[in-house]
Amino acid sequence: ALVLGMELDNQLTLPGFAALQLLSPSRSQPFGLQRDGLVLGEAVAALRLSTVQAAPWVLRGGAHVVDGSLPTGASAKAVALMCQRALAVSGVNAADVDLVKVQAAGSPGNDAAEAEGLHAAFASMPALVSLKPLIGHCMGASGAAEIALLLECLERGYWPSPCDAVDPALNVQL
Repeated sequence: ALVLGMELDNQLTLPGFAALQLLSPSRSQPFGLQRDGLVLGEAVAALRLSTVQAAPWVLRGGAHVVDGSLPTGASAKAVALMCQRALAVSGVNAADVDLVKVQAAGSPGNDAAEAEGLHAAFASMPALVSLKPLIGHCMGASGAAEIALLLECLERGYWPSPCDAVDPALNVQL
């Protein structure tokens, strides 16, 4: 299967996020003490998925959960449920997870809700990584682009630093 993700410049995205006052005037700092919003990005990414195990990486499962009560924000309950469903589908125990690639884009409310949901899903919080400081929030391309970037980071042993100082109230490790 070929999975494509694409987010290109358009007439709606930037003004929409600006109207919601979700854009950072400086830079993306997911889970950062000084986080003040997100930075938009553009990307085109393609992932080739196969049942033939010729690659070192295996996709074991996933989950998609939407909380319609918060159309522009994350909810801790939805994040926890998504993690629990993904773990169940993949047959992996929460205690066996060493790393979670978070959605965290740098907005104070969404980062806090995501951290709360992750704490509910994992008795012992795994290390977290956010790739938004490297490519911005690419919306429709985020899934494919961030998976490709995460795999490249893992293969090269490169670890991005998402912020200057982590917000201690979130109780997360980056």
